[in-house]
Amino acid sequence: MIHVDSRLNRISETSETNVSDCGALKTVSGASYESANVVNYHVDTKETTYEYFDSYDYEQRNNASNFNLHAFKDDYSYEVSSDGFCPFDVDSFGASLNSIIGKDDRTLVDNPKRWPYFPVCKISMVFEDAYVSSDGTEEDITASGTGFLMGPNLLVTAAHCVYQDVTSTRSYQDNISNPLFAGSVTVMAAVEGTSESRPDYPYLATAKTIAISKHFFEHTDPDNDWAAITLDRDLGLSIGYYGKIRNWYEGGAKVFSYGYPFDAYDNMVQTHGKLTGKTDAQYKYDMDTKVGQSGSPVFMTGRDGATYVCGVHTREGNYGTRFNDFIYNYLDSFVTSKTNPIRLQNIGKTNGQWKIRVHNRGSLPIQLEYGKKMCFLNDAKLWKINKSDIATITVREYSFVQIFISENVWATSITTSFVRGRTRFVTYANNLSSGGGLKEYNYWFDF
Repeated sequence: MIHVDSRLNRISETSETNVSDCGALKTVSGASYESANVVNYHVDTKETTYEYFDSYDYEQRNNASNFNLHAFKDDYSYEVSSDGFCPFDVDSFGASLNSIIGKDDRTLVDNPKRWPYFPVCKISMVFEDAYVSSDGTEEDITASGTGFLMGPNLLVTAAHCVYQDVTSTRSYQDNISNPLFAGSVTVMAAVEGTSESRPDYPYLATAKTIAISKHFFEHTDPDNDWAAITLDRDLGLSIGYYGKIRNWYEGGAKVFSYGYPFDAYDNMVQTHGKLTGKTDAQYKYDMDTKVGQSGSPVFMTGRDGATYVCGVHTREGNYGTRFNDFIYNYLDSFVTSKTNPIRLQNIGKTNGQWKIRVHNRGSLPIQLEYGKKMCFLNDAKLWKINKSDIATITVREYSFVQIFISENVWATSITTSFVRGRTRFVTYANNLSSGGGLKEYNYWFDF
């Protein structure tokens, strides 16, 4: 049974049926609710819409800035990274790791309006008409947290910062399960002190749309505690935004973060530590954190010295949401229109031929070309294959085919390709082993 509180037009769960609160919202369905995996809240109109996001076959969003990035695989198996954007002349990101090593793990950042601190933002939320007091009046509840830029107009934070049951603690307790979206979200990048927290702050933006996982919308569970917020201006083009990596984990590896805890009075702090564990969805680490740092970026630095955001800090006890395939690709859809649903799987070698299973994880069939012989790595990447060595096969949507590729003297790489519009997509690999291993890369170029 669903109970409707007529004072707020709020739907809440009062039985075993798991129905999430919609607040005082007008519901509009883009995708059907049953098929959706993302819920969008439109701040200006107070509407919710439902979206099905195909994480293996997507295009750049209409509300995203026209600013494309190349995605590439690095030296970690099954880990993909994409570059951010820095408009400043700096030598390194990872150098910041040394500056936070000391006796106190949480250190104030001096002058955050510089790289790599600039894209970190204090966020302030107002949950409108969230509480009905004993005399029947409705009250707004305010909260604050941290977010960070991952695109020209894309802010990432923890989902619970912008969607939560704010009447479940302290004097606001109403004994009703009724999470709701924040009615407004104000973003201030690299703010320094309460004196700068004002409406005319030059690096201020506001939220237009809040996107969260449908699973978090229904259950507010920590495994899906992330949110993507579209801003009303391209703040990231003037101050920069971070790159990201997915599916990364190295036990004991160093991680660090910047954020706005409640006890720093609108000043940014930096903290560092190491990974102490993980689940499929979360990191655990020993960085010192406080309330207000929820939504902070969790950074890693790879063996090549490149630094990426690998997750989002979500809760005390020092946990963060890991960037998996879905989260990474969803965020990527705000900054790139180039996606490649082809994945390669090495089945093994027989009689001098490699048996390769080609998976199409997208929703459209692909007319795939592939090199019948092994080639050199750079030729594989740039699709410099003799016409006589090219074969063609159709790979249906959400299915796979098997191809055979012959050994070729000193060559060690394999390559596949397809064309959409005026873009050629290439999926290639090297380091094939008889045990089934390979190192896969993605590349694309326009012609």
